[in-house]
Amino acid sequence: MTEKITTLVYLEISQDAPVHRAVEMLKEIQGISQIYFGRRLENNNIVDLAIDWATTSNLEHVNDLLTKGDIYNAILKPSLTGVPSVFSIQHSSGPGTFLDTVPNTVTEIATFYFLPDTTDAKLKDFEQSFVLLEKAILALPEQTTAAAGPVIGNLNNPDISLPVKAFIATVGWTSVDAHIAFTQTPEFAQSLGGLVPFLSGNADHHVQFQKA
Repeated sequence: MTEKITTLVYLEISQDAPVHRAVEMLKEIQGISQIYFGRRLENNNIVDLAIDWATTSNLEHVNDLLTKGDIYNAILKPSLTGVPSVFSIQHSSGPGTFLDTVPNTVTEIATFYFLPDTTDAKLKDFEQSFVLLEKAILALPEQTTAAAGPVIGNLNNPDISLPVKAFIATVGWTSVDAHIAFTQTPEFAQSLGGLVPFLSGNADHHVQFQKA
């Protein structure tokens, strides 16, 4: 069975950076099925890329290209204002791709950072608790698509300055206001409350993605 993997790339980069050139080079790499990119609504100095894989034989090669290889040195480095963050998630729910084929007005990316001593058993407990939040979201007419899965390896939690296990959830919304309205419902409060005991922190942002 083919693993369903998406690589996420966060670039702190200037407004005039030729990100499209990097994306065009990535599109030529064997194994990549689709790429989305866009600037964050909360901070438009950060560009997010989402790379869906059909096969992952070149995953590490792409990581190198974006952090120290040709794409980094020739295209990204002159415009970067921070260190690129590159990591991958293994989908455990949703279509198995980052955004499926549905166009989203705005996409929420929620990051859940686990406690430093989290075991694989605790991860499974978290995913069972996460189902409640997922069901509440999928029942809303304002969401257009949703996907989720654990990060492969660890991700640095800036709140505690430690690398920890993490989980990513993405939701396509008709608007940011629709997402905010959901966060004010009892269903959100109840489902999020079941996740908090597992976490050392969490973060949330929105992106207007376009497909490359």
